[in-house]
Amino acid sequence: MSEKIKQLQQAAEAALGDKLQSSTVAFAELTLEIAPENLLEAAAVVRDQLGFEQLVDLCGVDYSQYGEDEWKTNRATSSGFSRGVDGASSLGRLKFGDELEAVSEQGRRFAAVYHLLSYS
Repeated sequence: MSEKIKQLQQAAEAALGDKLQSSTVAFAELTLEIAPENLLEAAAVVRDQLGFEQLVDLCGVDYSQYGEDEWKTNRATSSGFSRGVDGASSLGRLKFGDELEAVSEQGRRFAAVYHLLSYS
């Protein structure tokens, strides 16, 4: 881990205090986990104190099938997306309205992910 990202992680932990659930560095990126009820205040801290000026991406995550896959492969293919045409289940690919058996043990089903950028 680079010294710069380690310093950023320490600064974020100090600035966010008890609003921060966890901080992790992976792939040279800092991930901060914030409880939904603390989002607005934490976002202001990250912007005003840590210098993250731009929201690059906002996406949602559904953990209901986390760790599951629709089809398995033993090796990569060079033929594009053809391996995903037929689903592994008898129903084929998931469709809107399908009932899913939850496999996530994380407690929450959904998460919002904010990718931020600091020019400074």
